[in-house]
Amino acid sequence: MRGPTCLFSAGAALRRVFMSSSLEYTTAHPPLTKLFLPSIASAHQIRSASFVRRVSPGAGPRGPYHGGKPRGGGDEQRRPSYKLNRLPRDQEITHRYVHVAGAGEDGKLSEPMPTREVLQGLNLATHSLVVVALPAGDKGPRYPVCKVVDKKAATAAGAEKAKAAARRKGPATKELELNWAIAPHDLEHRLKQMRTFLGKGLRVQVLLLNKARKRRASDEEAREVLAKVKETAAEVAGTKEWKAPEGAIRGSMKLFLEGPQSQSQSQSRSTPEPELQPQSE
Repeated sequence: MRGPTCLFSAGAALRRVFMSSSLEYTTAHPPLTKLFLPSIASAHQIRSASFVRRVSPGAGPRGPYHGGKPRGGGDEQRRPSYKLNRLPRDQEITHRYVHVAGAGEDGKLSEPMPTREVLQGLNLATHSLVVVALPAGDKGPRYPVCKVVDKKAATAAGAEKAKAAARRKGPATKELELNWAIAPHDLEHRLKQMRTFLGKGLRVQVLLLNKARKRRASDEEAREVLAKVKETAAEVAGTKEWKAPEGAIRGSMKLFLEGPQSQSQSQSRSTPEPELQPQSE
């Protein structure tokens, strides 16, 4: 027959001792995760909350966008991240609203239009929205005045304008300096340069003079050098004197020569000039 179980055995006593010690230690010394994780979570929550406050839903690079007419508070303008040396165009326009020239009634200035909607309605591969006038305080429109530009036509117009400016400016001028007593080899080299310049339609200013501490040419040598210069110029068909010669033989003398021009260049010249012919001295 099995005897009664002792309630106060050694094993039970040991378990009670160890379990009570463990509970006391846990209460007095909470786990490290409970000590540190709340602060970590709080910092994360603070950062997340500040980020949510800064970035509102639906705000893109242009910020909150409202269609239709502007609301109160004026035109909010984005700050450009770069500087321009011209008026802005397309995505460079920082104003929320613009007036478009020719888009209003009877081809007049339009009412304020959302910049984003205007750009979305354009094919930016072929056309561009260009600012032609910025707001000037109380005078004039409240928002920038823009116009829609055909890129291909604008490029062609710019090229034609540059050509017209070049025609008004005239051909470039080159200068050649010759000594009356120049050696034949050096003279041939300089005349070859002059022929090249004239062939390109450039102006050439030839200066004939006496070099210091150099041998002075005789009257015959000087006339021969002058004749060779004029003969070389005449070899380039269409070469002209655009100005009468200045100075005297064996002194300081200048010749003003101009190579043949294209048809458009010659039409821009106001007065015809006689062709240069070799002269016998």
